[in-house]
Amino acid sequence: MSSLRFSQRICIQRGQLLIRMRNNNSNQCARFGTSRRSWFFRRFLSPKEEQNLYLGLTSAFRRKLDIQSNESTKSYSNIIEHVILTSNTSSSSSNTHDPKKTKVIPTLDQLDNLKQSLDTATDKATLHRLKQELDQYQLNSVALYNRLIRSYIRAGFLDQAEQVFANLRHLMPTTRTFTYLIQANVKAGHMEKAKTYVEKMQYLDLRLRTAFDCQVMLKYHVQADQAHAVDILWRHIVQHVDTIKPGWSLYTMYMERILAQQQHSTTAIANLANVVQGAVQLLEHKPTAHQARIVTQAAEALSTSHPVIADRAMLLVARTTPKLVRKEVVDPILNTYLNNGQILKAAALYYFLRKAYVPNESIGYTETLSKLETALKQQDASSSSSSPGQHILSTTELSPSYYH
Repeated sequence: MSSLRFSQRICIQRGQLLIRMRNNNSNQCARFGTSRRSWFFRRFLSPKEEQNLYLGLTSAFRRKLDIQSNESTKSYSNIIEHVILTSNTSSSSSNTHDPKKTKVIPTLDQLDNLKQSLDTATDKATLHRLKQELDQYQLNSVALYNRLIRSYIRAGFLDQAEQVFANLRHLMPTTRTFTYLIQANVKAGHMEKAKTYVEKMQYLDLRLRTAFDCQVMLKYHVQADQAHAVDILWRHIVQHVDTIKPGWSLYTMYMERILAQQQHSTTAIANLANVVQGAVQLLEHKPTAHQARIVTQAAEALSTSHPVIADRAMLLVARTTPKLVRKEVVDPILNTYLNNGQILKAAALYYFLRKAYVPNESIGYTETLSKLETALKQQDASSSSSSPGQHILSTTELSPSYYH
């Protein structure tokens, strides 16, 4: 009998404990805004904290992935470069020409150390030592010799750079091999010697595929006063603009060439307009002060015939070097707009020049600015009288997309 009562008491206590636990769970669920069923899955972080945690984890994962990808890319690049630079097949031919020299295949670390040393060496003794080290390797590409030639030229030893080129008997020179030597000889005033390298490069039918190579050749043709060759080279640049990706140096060099002509024909002005239009699209780059001056001169030549292109050029100059903005250039653009009834374009040009902190005396003459103010007042009066509820253009709508 006592055991039965003891069992009943245990059942009652368990029931009371279960009821008490249910009540506690209900109170806690109500406190945290969750249902009883989802109590065991309730959030311990707010949605914002959870989002920050998620972004932090994914960001860390992406950084780790980028590091591993860069390491893999660099490793594969080094392996590919090692295969290109070295070759077992050329050992027999190399040893046949000079049996006393034993050629060895460099490792990846040796190639990396050699490249870094070639890029940083400045004295003649170090460069000579690096050349001897380079000669003992079995190479199938001229890329490292190009670095050696560039280092000799940078250190002021043009004769040694040309001697390196003369000793390339079993390696095919590239376009960069010639452009390094052409650039150095043009800079030194040795135009005849530069001409021999140009002729050799043309004989080998080596193409210009980078902005640097095109810039060197354009400067050579300009110095040699070869107008026809300059135009042919520029057409090649325009045809392969996506591959060459010309920068401000190329554009302003050709602008300067056109502006140097004594007579600006209709064809020359149209060509200049195309060059300026291509240059102002380089929004991610900024021209230097010298390049901005050339763009200003080009805008002055286009102010009446191509006001929109001149407008864009002057806005770019105002954004980079506002001190170069002159009223002799801007005033004809404003007058052309006003004479053609393009009042809003004139107002937009004036507004954004002032936004770039260009003073009134550098934008236009007093008569032109008064004319613009009168035209704007007349347009406001006519628009308000004809349609009072008409939408008024905001400064954002007046803003050219290329200015932002």
